[in-house]
Amino acid sequence: MIYLGMSPWEGMWRNRHQLMSRFARAMPVLYVEPWVRTRQIRTGSVGFRRLVGGLAAPSRRCTQSGVHVLTSPPHRPVAQSGRFHRASVRRWAGWVARHAAAVGIRRPVLWVSQPGMKSIVGKLDEVLSIYHIVDEYAGYTGHDESRRAALVAAEDQVLDAVDLSIVVSDALLEAKRGAGRQIFVVPNAVDYPAFAAASDRGEEPADLAAIPKPRVGYTGLVGVRLDLGLIGAMAAEQPDTQFVFVGDVDRRECEEALSLLEGRDNVHFLGRKPASAVPDYVAGLDVGLLPYRLNLETRHISPLKLYEYLAAGKPVVSTPIPAALPFSDTISIAEKPEEFSGAVIRAMASDSARLREERQQLARRNTWDDRVAAIGSIIHEALDAPAGLRSAAGEGLS
Repeated sequence: MIYLGMSPWEGMWRNRHQLMSRFARAMPVLYVEPWVRTRQIRTGSVGFRRLVGGLAAPSRRCTQSGVHVLTSPPHRPVAQSGRFHRASVRRWAGWVARHAAAVGIRRPVLWVSQPGMKSIVGKLDEVLSIYHIVDEYAGYTGHDESRRAALVAAEDQVLDAVDLSIVVSDALLEAKRGAGRQIFVVPNAVDYPAFAAASDRGEEPADLAAIPKPRVGYTGLVGVRLDLGLIGAMAAEQPDTQFVFVGDVDRRECEEALSLLEGRDNVHFLGRKPASAVPDYVAGLDVGLLPYRLNLETRHISPLKLYEYLAAGKPVVSTPIPAALPFSDTISIAEKPEEFSGAVIRAMASDSARLREERQQLARRNTWDDRVAAIGSIIHEALDAPAGLRSAAGEGLS
């Protein structure tokens, strides 16, 4: 299996890390980090030191989870468009194929993970091609209308080129449907044993233990996708409650709101933590928050932390994003600051051993092992189908 990633392997663990690490238990998996563009070299964003260092640095390594990671060197750049694009993609694909063969991969299942990858489909002698969609990319921060339109057009090309696509939410299914496209919904999930064990263990990391209780918090990327004004209003209304954020901070388009939060004594930003440490941080919270703004991006997400909070037995309070609504019997959903703040207070006051067990039961039905099994079935069925049927016209499937 070859997965063409949208970011380097190192960093905050996401859907792709969980899936590929599990597939690697059964087959060789090569995770290919993004190619370097000629424009990056031309504009100097890839410096001379990296360019020269890339000539000698090892390109491929194997992680503890058994995934082989391939770093695209700057001396094999891919041009943005035109004839040079096609030639550079062929050259890059040949280089990837050689590394894939070295780890035992010759007729791969190919996963592509972002718009703009149509040109690689069919270049790696793959038996099946999959487009993996985990977000509404056109809704990302910083995109103007022309950039959004270009992303939509590029994504349509990929959707039409691959054999099938996997999306993480029903909202993404509806957005990506089209004639001839086979699309399957496989939501995000949780490493249940890790979060349940952390809850039982009750060992708090030192920086979290230094923060008094009660603690409510959020794990993941902190930025404009969160309703920072909502969080600020809650922090002002509940000065004795500590608000904890674990993860990277993206200050684009929300510098002022973040600065206001950072000035509050009961708001704490602890930064990114290793994936293995995150369960202990979640276990140390009294309530898990999903304080998302409602916009194009968040209407299509499937937040991993929802399942992680539940696996740790924690009460969850969310804004009314579509991904949270099916869980409304188990979690609290509120939108306005006073409603959200009240829901947090009630969640802490009403928590019990029975409710914690109910949440964990729900999480146990949504594990990454389950998701890998579901995707494995989709792949096997697609490979068993006649080649003509894989490309025949049909409606999106879920």
